[in-house]
Amino acid sequence: MKVLCLLLAWIGLCHGQVKLGIYNLESILSVSGLSAGVYMANQYHLAQSKKMVGAAFFAGGPFYCAQGSMLTATNACMKLPYSINVNTLVSKTKSYATSMLLDPISNLAGQKVFIFSGSKDTVVVPGVVKKLEEYYTSFITSPGAIKTVYDVPAQHGMPTDSYGGSCGLTNLNYINNCDYNGAYEALNHIYGDLQKPSSSAELTGQLILYDQSEYFNWAAPSTYGMDTAGYVYVPSSCQSGEKCKLHIVFHGCLQGREKVGDRFARNAGYNQVADLNNFIILYPQAKSNMSNPNGCWDWWGFTGMYYGSYNLDSFVTVSGLSSGAYMANQFHVSHSGKVIGAAMFAGGPYYCALGNSLTATGICMKYPSSISVPSLKTFTQTYAITGQIDPVSNLARSKVFIFSGSLDSVLVPGVSKKLEEYYKAYITSTGAIKAVYNIPAEHGMPTETYGGACGARTHDYINNCNYNGAYEALNHIYGGLQRPSSSATATGQLILFDQSEYFNLAAPITYGMDTAGYVYLPSSCQAGARCRLHIAFHGCVQGREAVGDQFVRNAGYNQVADLNNLIILYPQARSNALNPNGCWDWWGYSGIAYATKNAFQVSGVERMMLRTMGQY
Repeated sequence: MKVLCLLLAWIGLCHGQVKLGIYNLESILSVSGLSAGVYMANQYHLAQSKKMVGAAFFAGGPFYCAQGSMLTATNACMKLPYSINVNTLVSKTKSYATSMLLDPISNLAGQKVFIFSGSKDTVVVPGVVKKLEEYYTSFITSPGAIKTVYDVPAQHGMPTDSYGGSCGLTNLNYINNCDYNGAYEALNHIYGDLQKPSSSAELTGQLILYDQSEYFNWAAPSTYGMDTAGYVYVPSSCQSGEKCKLHIVFHGCLQGREKVGDRFARNAGYNQVADLNNFIILYPQAKSNMSNPNGCWDWWGFTGMYYGSYNLDSFVTVSGLSSGAYMANQFHVSHSGKVIGAAMFAGGPYYCALGNSLTATGICMKYPSSISVPSLKTFTQTYAITGQIDPVSNLARSKVFIFSGSLDSVLVPGVSKKLEEYYKAYITSTGAIKAVYNIPAEHGMPTETYGGACGARTHDYINNCNYNGAYEALNHIYGGLQRPSSSATATGQLILFDQSEYFNLAAPITYGMDTAGYVYLPSSCQAGARCRLHIAFHGCVQGREAVGDQFVRNAGYNQVADLNNLIILYPQARSNALNPNGCWDWWGYSGIAYATKNAFQVSGVERMMLRTMGQY
């Protein structure tokens, strides 16, 4: 069997941390977890089943139970088992496996699973855990392969035979002295014929603090809800080069290093089993952040939408301001097979810059008389014929909204009128294109209540014009939307998600992209209601790097989303040497194909779009 690379010699780091390195390990491994750690262990088991021999779960429910919703996580998946539809979760699992987001589910057939729920558990009730059993029986049918324990009178926590609080009571470290060695029973079921440690066994190996930060390249570990350090327990036999097995243990909420130090890693019972049976025990450590105050593992989506997908219509819409208007137009034209509507605030026509930054900052902002729409149509047709954009015939069905403030001195209204002229070449249905040029606004996103004076340029380019631009745009595209009141506050969840996974060849900054973006999720969409996706592109100097979440919170989209079941995706551009203002690429700084489906930014955002739909 091959050596599994995990841990490497002790190279000292600050705060007593060392680097992981290499040991003489078997090539297959097992996982277990408690509470939130159950959900994580289950996710890891399913995602990496090719490498697994088995899994053990203490007080948790089935895969994808939360379906991306914190409300579902804290209600149905902890207290209301009758609300959990296992058939739906099995179907989702199969869909992920078919899309190769999980290893083939056929790998599960020969594995062992151990499931424990204390009969007095009031945090994750036993009925939820029985749904986990039901889930696994859909994939594992061998007699005896799944072992369940529901008769120990334990509260929520890790059951041990010597350490912790009273078995039937809740205690702060969630380790219960139940005269039951849960770690041994779990591992013995998975592997068989293990030596059982005595209840008074002392540890003879070494618990080591290791550096986790090197495994999170694009941002600090806390961005993803991870600690900078984790623990690994190494028996003396494994340090001496003997063949050992790897078991990964995921702690529960409030049990990570940040909250309790090494208490869980030292006292959950795994290390004594490891000493007698040549196991290395890896204890990765989660930690709290703004979206995860209790230091839980992500089993509902706080680290971002790569956790899962949503119940979305198959078509999307886009909008943007300024450079974001050019980007929205490029995305619309490139992906007109998917995009059924677009709204542009203060932007010009497709391919206006012709790959030239001087043209972009001159003609395409100030001199509309120099813009030749017939020439831009020719470029569009050429790109369509060569397959670099979708067929232009798709545009005929689109709804388009165009806004230009009559006082705009950055991108003059005449340029936006060229955008209108461009779209009229493809969209001829009466009323399909709506243009607004009569609002006395400077360059910026017009809102009903937020921002600077409508006719003045503001630092964040959001203008209080007593005009709800986000609503007017979306209502024109979709029709029949509920209008939020001017005093409405957002009631959904704004989530920071990882953008780096959508740019595989180099760091996102290479393409003028931030490492993180935002997505706004109304509570209805989190709860599984059928929703629609809208992608909103900020303007220059409006990205996360420049203004944090100011644009995404205050542009007006989120309040419309709450009332109308819209998920708003806010991809984030950022500055680099060729793009000091963090603009979207509409002149070619990221490459010559910048206005096509193959463009780095366009294709990256497409992958984000597909992820929300469960197609990437």
